[in-house]
Amino acid sequence: MQENNLTVCILALNAEKQIENTLKSVQNFAQEIVVGIDSLTTDETSTICQKYTDKIFSIKHQDNFDVTKNEVIAKAQNDWILWLDADEILDNSLQEEIVKILQNPQADIYKIPRKNFIFSKWITHTGWYPDYQIRLFKKESVKFNKQFLHQDPEIKGKVATLENHLIHENYSSISHFIQKLDQYTNTTAYNQKDKKLKKTDFINVPINEFIKRFLALEGFKDGLHGLILSILQAFYEFIVIVKIWETQKCRQETIEPKLIKENLQQGLKDFNWWILENKIQDSQNTLQKISYKIQRKIKS
Repeated sequence: MQENNLTVCILALNAEKQIENTLKSVQNFAQEIVVGIDSLTTDETSTICQKYTDKIFSIKHQDNFDVTKNEVIAKAQNDWILWLDADEILDNSLQEEIVKILQNPQADIYKIPRKNFIFSKWITHTGWYPDYQIRLFKKESVKFNKQFLHQDPEIKGKVATLENHLIHENYSSISHFIQKLDQYTNTTAYNQKDKKLKKTDFINVPINEFIKRFLALEGFKDGLHGLILSILQAFYEFIVIVKIWETQKCRQETIEPKLIKENLQQGLKDFNWWILENKIQDSQNTLQKISYKIQRKIKS
């Protein structure tokens, strides 16, 4: 495919296992490829990148890597940027759509839906799809936030949405998830270190996250993957709360078993409410819908 007047920007940290597939997917597509290598990188990421571009820069590590994205983008020569993570692939259908867009752009910023493959499965629910990401944009239209990790960037201009997908080879193993969990929760907890914690947060936050992922966001439709992911993401939220507590010097407090029991019971009520809500949404029988609604009212 003919090169376009845009720059692909990538930030990489110990990405030797993934980044070659990413670079192969854009090597004959973009006029320019800029790679920022995180200063903590110890593997062969830089050597691999040298086969595809000579625009490789060392970037000082920061736990909030959204800050360093701005540094990589600043190295780009073109007005249009396509941001890719080091474990994402640009397939032919998305390439063709971007070519057409750049011939006559109708916006300054484009969101791209993303297919997340987690533990070797495309996750279509559990809050992981369509997972729109701001990735194609004019250089001066997007600035990544310097305060919170994974927060939407600051934008200036008209926003539109593409139809085709980025392919994201996300967590490859449970160990990979836990490794990233430790890194991300450190940053999130630090940014929320002044949050006033309630005793009930240690129970309610992970319970609510599980219910949201598995039932409200229909994680059960992803099968066992959805159940495991819902539990892992509930654990993620629990670790954030615990690390906030840690930054506050692990204050001591008494906990009454009655308080735990009450919150667990409320969590079970919420769980049952969502089970019936999903049955209501899926049922094609009007009388059955009414029956489920009555059951939900009685049990709530």
